[in-house]
Amino acid sequence: MIRTILMALLSGAASQSRAPAADGGAPGGGFDVASFTLSLTPDIRSGTLSGEETIALRATAKGVRQLRFSGNALTIDRAVLDGRPVPHDVRDGVLRFDLATPLVHGRVSRLELSYHGRPARGFATSATGLYTSYFACDWMICAQDRFGDKANFTLDLRVPAGMTTLSVGRLVTRRSQADGFEIHRWRAPRPYSPYLFGFVVGRFTRVRERVGGARITYLSDAEGPAALKRRFADVPAMVVFLADKAGVGLPVAEYGQLLVAGDEA
Repeated sequence: MIRTILMALLSGAASQSRAPAADGGAPGGGFDVASFTLSLTPDIRSGTLSGEETIALRATAKGVRQLRFSGNALTIDRAVLDGRPVPHDVRDGVLRFDLATPLVHGRVSRLELSYHGRPARGFATSATGLYTSYFACDWMICAQDRFGDKANFTLDLRVPAGMTTLSVGRLVTRRSQADGFEIHRWRAPRPYSPYLFGFVVGRFTRVRERVGGARITYLSDAEGPAALKRRFADVPAMVVFLADKAGVGLPVAEYGQLLVAGDEA
């Protein structure tokens, strides 16, 4: 069976109004994330990655002495909050950072992380590609189920030269490195919930077409151009139908879809 993964820019759920507990409560409680800035080096052959991440967050309650995120299989090599190292551990599926002093209510802090490992979920590889799906907080540090906490997202992907990448938002720069790698920077156009974050890396067949004012890109390492066009033949009509019913065009100028072998469900 062939499956498709759509890197569409969705609006996410409405913001939660209930105030979090002072001690952080569930993952994501006690603070609001303003932005995630990541630099990742994924390895297709081993199915692993290494990376650095900066989380800008603001305390939404007084007395927050612990930052909690979704637990995952990554190994954190370094954790620094506003220039000071912070200890961490994982208990009951929750990644916890204990703070020596509570966060100042309303002030923005920066949590800087370095990590590596093999994500347990939401991270699939093939002979020529790698892609993520849904479980963003298995390959980065975030709160998977905090649907109302939307944040800006910037991702630098360090990949071998000639590789194709895809992520949320727009490819804003592509920089060559002396070691034969490239850094592709992707940036989301507006804040999104973490479960919508994702990326694709690999060598793919690519087909592009324009529908109204939008450019649609189809990628696959499982099908050739003719089959790819055939499988996505209904997309232009779907776009026209939805835009007509909504009364507005697509909200962004570019969309990408990846077709891979297997059963995504």
